[in-house]
Amino acid sequence: MCLLLNFVHKLHQPDCPPWKSWFLRSIRGDVGDCSSAPSFVEVIVRRGLPTYRAITRVALGDGRTTSFWHDRWCPGGALCFEYAALFSHSTRPNASVAAVALDGLHLQRRLSSVAASQLGEVRALIRALQLGDTPDRRFMAWGEDLAFSSRAAFRVLSSNGVLCQTSIDIWCSKLPRKIKIFACLLARDRLSMRVNLFAKNCAPSSMCASCSAEETAVHIFTSCARAASTWRRLGLGPFDSVGGILSSPPGAPTSPPLWKDGLLVLLWQIWKARNNATFNGVDCDVGDILSRTADDIMLWSHRYNAPDRALFLETRAFFLSAL
Repeated sequence: MCLLLNFVHKLHQPDCPPWKSWFLRSIRGDVGDCSSAPSFVEVIVRRGLPTYRAITRVALGDGRTTSFWHDRWCPGGALCFEYAALFSHSTRPNASVAAVALDGLHLQRRLSSVAASQLGEVRALIRALQLGDTPDRRFMAWGEDLAFSSRAAFRVLSSNGVLCQTSIDIWCSKLPRKIKIFACLLARDRLSMRVNLFAKNCAPSSMCASCSAEETAVHIFTSCARAASTWRRLGLGPFDSVGGILSSPPGAPTSPPLWKDGLLVLLWQIWKARNNATFNGVDCDVGDILSRTADDIMLWSHRYNAPDRALFLETRAFFLSAL
């Protein structure tokens, strides 16, 4: 979610790199409008817009990248909530502040009595507009001039319970970004497994390359011969889900968060072993998986402070003891 919000934020910035020009070429001038046949990227950006607008506010400049109705650009909340009756009569709900200042409100001819009573207040806001030549600036909705960033968005969303605890644990980890992305995809069942690829007509079969079973996340990381042998060697399991693996009690004298980090590294190596078997026809044994997991933990242990590093290395010693 935070990466998506950061992408949405880039689209609202005044600079116009080539990728932004490509993305916006089929979108109309109103903020948030998509083409008549929206692409997948357009659809997911539109899904992220409500959250982005809910946690940000705008200091108006030229008004070109600020939605008149949906963004917080004046005291109070968004006008679509403050003047909901009038907004329901808008025929151009995604118009920018600059567009409304230039062309006025686009409303249905007949207004309800409540909408008509709100029209005067909204017109007064428009008359009071003082737009300049500088771009609009986006800040977090809470905090003294705190500029938008992925980090700030993560803190706001996690503190309000929008992100699940698993995502919070993953992104607060000291592990490399590639492991965090892998872990988040795994938690959401979004890895490119054969069952997912087959459903999208991107693979000839949904069966595992190593055994005669459907290649799902549960199969790859719990019941496939490669994974099952690894867990037996460590004296862990059996498991019936990835969540069961990550919630298992520590098998080494370490704290649960660092034990979970060690398990994520092990799951990463199981995934790499799966890829090696699928694409190269080379099957790694349990010893190879545990040895490479131990190497990664040693390599990345410098990311932790001294007490945590010692506990993380205890997890490494536990994995090595099974060789």
